[in-house]
Amino acid sequence: MDFLRLPTVSVAHFDGCTTHDYQAGVEAALSYLGSIGRFVKPGQRVLLKPDLMYDYPGGCGYTSSPQFVAAVARAVSDVGAAVIVGDSPFVLRGNITDFWRVAGILDAAEQGHFELVNFEMSGSQAVALETRVYYISRAVLEADAVINLPRLKYDRWTGFAGGIRNMLGTLPGFQKGRLYKEVSGGRELADIMVDIFSVVRPVLTIAEAVPVNLDETSLSRGGAYIVASSDTVAIDTVLSEMLRLDQTKIHTTRAAADAGLGIGWAEAIRLAGSPLNLTGNEFRQHSPVGRKAVLRKMARGIVEPYVWMKSSVNGDLCSGCGTCLDSCPTKAIQMPVGTSTPRINYNLCICCWAGLANCPTQAIYLEESRAVRKLFPVSSHSRDATSIS
Repeated sequence: MDFLRLPTVSVAHFDGCTTHDYQAGVEAALSYLGSIGRFVKPGQRVLLKPDLMYDYPGGCGYTSSPQFVAAVARAVSDVGAAVIVGDSPFVLRGNITDFWRVAGILDAAEQGHFELVNFEMSGSQAVALETRVYYISRAVLEADAVINLPRLKYDRWTGFAGGIRNMLGTLPGFQKGRLYKEVSGGRELADIMVDIFSVVRPVLTIAEAVPVNLDETSLSRGGAYIVASSDTVAIDTVLSEMLRLDQTKIHTTRAAADAGLGIGWAEAIRLAGSPLNLTGNEFRQHSPVGRKAVLRKMARGIVEPYVWMKSSVNGDLCSGCGTCLDSCPTKAIQMPVGTSTPRINYNLCICCWAGLANCPTQAIYLEESRAVRKLFPVSSHSRDATSIS
């Protein structure tokens, strides 16, 4: 990074929530940075990484608005690049297609704006850093460029959900839940998020800062913002300042800036476009997980053994084809000698759900603990299904 050049964070204000409004907002934000052609080239395969971590309708304050994703996809495709969109939900029950439908992203994809990619089905690749090994989606690692599409909201663990945190969704399956269980607090979790961000470096981050009314269906008075930059750390710095957060407690931004991954002090960031005119109170809706807050109220040593999701095998449905063995990145799925039904070695399993997603007969299914069902209640918007393939 050239520290002699100040990073630019562009801001575009818009008043409505239609596709046209989002299109205009995205185009304005990109215009302050030059053009989308500075970041992606014709013929590239560009992955858009939105925030689709929960099975809630897009735009209600929890997940990315489908209009926003479609607007960015159109801008990228206009330069001749191929667009794919993917994210791994924090907890997934049922069919991934149903999940996309609930989030509103399926309709946009079917209109021809982009292709949806299943991170679990596409597999993962081990990336070893100093203290941990992360299994990151192959679809992410094999993309020519990644554009990060976070949605601004508060986060009980790390202060707020910005661009750095959004990279956590590049880990397929329940790996994310395992990491949350293992850490001792927000600072350690922030270090993990920065680790993943250091591997998956987006060429561009475009954040959706959209406050909503109490009915969570329309924009609040004052409108919304699209905030964009090639420096994700700079965007997170600007957004957390907008929320009036104590910068010393935003460990993701501090750790990423200290690691040289971006600029983390406001004085060195150049703002272009519309002024940010929000107090932060507009974003104080809580996440579905935050409403429970069980993990923060109970002793970790008591809770951890009861918070799990794991793959299991239904021998009656298994055809013995071996597809799950080929898709498992850690060889946790094994075929014992003399049998035709696979077994899962949970000491090796990383909960990436690759075998589950790729099983042609749906013989591999997901088991979850009662604590998980309490912490992550099924959305009333979700359909009941049995497979994520």
